[in-house]
Amino acid sequence: MQHKTGTRLRALFSTIAIACSPLILFSTLGSTSPTSSASLSPTSLPTPPETPPPETTLQRIARTGVMNAGTRTDSSPFAFQVAEGRFQGFAVDLLGLIHDRVEQVLGRNVQLNWVPVTVNERFLQVQRGQVDLECAVSSITPGRSAQIDFSLSYFTTGTQVLVARNFTVKQNEFRIGVIPNTSNALTVETRLRNVRLFFFGDRSSGFAALENRNIDGFASDGILLYGLLRVRNAVQRYEITPNPTMDVSRYGCILPNNDPEFRQLVNQTIEDLLQGILDGKSPYLQIFDTWFGPDGFTPIPREPIFREFRRTLQENGRTEGVP
Repeated sequence: MQHKTGTRLRALFSTIAIACSPLILFSTLGSTSPTSSASLSPTSLPTPPETPPPETTLQRIARTGVMNAGTRTDSSPFAFQVAEGRFQGFAVDLLGLIHDRVEQVLGRNVQLNWVPVTVNERFLQVQRGQVDLECAVSSITPGRSAQIDFSLSYFTTGTQVLVARNFTVKQNEFRIGVIPNTSNALTVETRLRNVRLFFFGDRSSGFAALENRNIDGFASDGILLYGLLRVRNAVQRYEITPNPTMDVSRYGCILPNNDPEFRQLVNQTIEDLLQGILDGKSPYLQIFDTWFGPDGFTPIPREPIFREFRRTLQENGRTEGVP
């Protein structure tokens, strides 16, 4: 995806500094007389009832027979809906593998219920128990990790800008569209100069504004911009810049807080997926190639992302057999 852009656009991005790499209060015992108070022995104090531990995610799934999987509708090639309403994408396939492992662990059939989530509500939907987890394109950041649990990372990308081919900055400001409350918006605001931000609810509306020339560029994760171009059949009319990306964004599943059993299950599934891709094993490599292989939905070079897969496995202690 490396293409030449105008001189002024290159100058704009040349200013970017690339960063790679959370008393039990007893009520007063009333007495009508000193005698009644003195006759009360310590052993007669009522024992507070024990509070049962909260239900874990796996316990809830076992009780209900349903796993509520949150994902996005507009984030190809990771999670999107086709015309008949069916979900598909790399993260959707990952959720399918997690569902298979849940059934294996529980030893019973479990219904997989797909729940659409939004960029603004996804964290609350997990915290409130409306979904058991969310897997799509949520970036793992220190601020977010302080408030909610994440799985291991299963993909690495970064902020880039979609512009028309041969675009040059003709004015003193660069009009860039972003989705609010995203790491992309923060990166553009802090890394680029002479930028005016325009906010859009999703990538589709941002792309429409770009097509109508209401903005000069639209910023998002590079892999999602590429997926958007593939869906819109617009790869030949637009380019994605700069290269390398302005930041590093690692995707993980959003998980319920304080549920190590479920987190371990999800992480083991991700480890098996990444290891299976590196080892060329079925069905893992087929899943990868469907979305990112040479003939896949969004073809990308293998080695950079395989290097990230190895890093994830090694950082989490899985060093044996990592090619």
